[in-house]
Amino acid sequence: MKAVDIIVELDNDYLFIEIKDFHAPDDYNFLNAVNDEQDKERRSRFNHLREILKYKYRDTWLYRWAENKTDKPIRYLCLLTLDNAQISALNNELRRLLPVGDAGPRWERKIARSCAVVNIERWNRNFPNWPVIRLNGNN
Repeated sequence: MKAVDIIVELDNDYLFIEIKDFHAPDDYNFLNAVNDEQDKERRSRFNHLREILKYKYRDTWLYRWAENKTDKPIRYLCLLTLDNAQISALNNELRRLLPVGDAGPRWERKIARSCAVVNIERWNRNFPNWPVIRLNGNN
């Protein structure tokens, strides 16, 4: 089992935060593949990343449930160094897989209140009080 990188407790929520800084972000960019083989390889990496992010959230949720610490809504934030198109695609898929919000008619509680996959630019735009910079100076 794996866990997210950071858990933040706020007055009304918990934040589960996962951070990934990729040295070769194009390795996940199937949208810009130049041939079928590259497309297949990049989609495989992208799908693997999606599964890792899904299970990191679910495993952390299970840990917290076992500790009786799921008493507040949980928001999942993934800060990744990918381009906007990849972020958008991953955002849609991850929200569906967790699932976010009311997942079924019999469920009385949500597994995740929200999920946002962002890059540094989107993080800083949405969370100006918690700015992020890369230590090597590249944004």
